[in-house]
Amino acid sequence: MDLFSIVHPTEYPNLSVITSGSIPPNPAEILGSEPMAEFLKEVAEQYDYIIIDTPPINVVSDALPIIRESDGVVLVVRSNSSTHPELQKALDSLKFIDAKILGFVVNYESEKKSKYGYYSKYGYSRYGDYTY
Repeated sequence: MDLFSIVHPTEYPNLSVITSGSIPPNPAEILGSEPMAEFLKEVAEQYDYIIIDTPPINVVSDALPIIRESDGVVLVVRSNSSTHPELQKALDSLKFIDAKILGFVVNYESEKKSKYGYYSKYGYSRYGDYTY
């Protein structure tokens, strides 16, 4: 099977996607498998960036094997929903596997701008630095 047969171009220049398809009974095993590592090496030769959208790491641990092999992680935090303990648990899980945290995306947040950057109830964030 040609691995690139599952890569689909989009209407946006230089953006392709691979959809998840049906959920297998053993997603963590597949994500951490040698064939997955080989696939990622192969697509890395063709693409500058590979973004993998994983399940929430506090809900299931399926993402941890692939995060361990990635160049970095961007956490998505839902404003007024994600709690400090949940965020701390996610950060602890990522620290445990030595993941490189690139930054955060806060969604469902009404924008509040200060002279220094953007502020949410979870803390101040500017250029990838974070506090909470």
